Amino acid sequence: MTIRFKFVGLLGTAAVAAALAAAPTIRASAQVEMVLPSDAIVFSACTTSLTPVQPQGGGGSYTFDSNTGTCHGATAAVAPTCQGISFVTDLPDAGDPAGPCHINATGSYVNIVCGTGTTGGAPLGQSDTATVDAEGATAYVTLRYGITFVAGLGVITGNATAGDDAGGWALGVVQILPEVGNCVTPVSEFRANGVALVTDAMPVPLP
Repeated sequence: MTIRFKFVGLLGTAAVAAALAAAPTIRASAQVEMVLPSDAIVFSACTTSLTPVQPQGGGGSYTFDSNTGTCHGATAAVAPTCQGISFVTDLPDAGDPAGPCHINATGSYVNIVCGTGTTGGAPLGQSDTATVDAEGATAYVTLRYGITFVAGLGVITGNATAGDDAGGWALGVVQILPEVGNCVTPVSEFRANGVALVTDAMPVPLP
């Protein structure tokens, strides 16, 4: 399932270490420690298209691309980015190079009030879709997910598939900030800053 990044550092080790700490570890009956192979991803970019979010009510669609999601408001000078790390056993060596990734996502949203609502039919639905890959790699992970937002802070839940390897899951948090518009007027662009963990369905033994 893992995309096999090898990275740490560009966005700081703190967020990546926090995601690594969440990696489920189990102990088999023979006292063999096992861990679920995972990818931790940190991203920041703006929506590439968005049905304007009204101050109250309504809904629409959005697209997001961590390569091309350049912002056009207060944070226009901050380039879009996606960084992450693949791991099976432990934190990587401090000298491991940074590894860029690419997220391309599309979905729909239902708005309660600006910054509070759901995407992809959340909390029960997971109809939004995304592909995540390491830059230059041919393999990628497909996600189906939904997000529940309260006051601009969202929880991502979903499932992951890589080729024939289905049954993985995704969990993360994302903050959205109005970039064009201010929730008094409709918002036509949000910046999304987030971290996600994408994990295999099957554990593997530690060496």
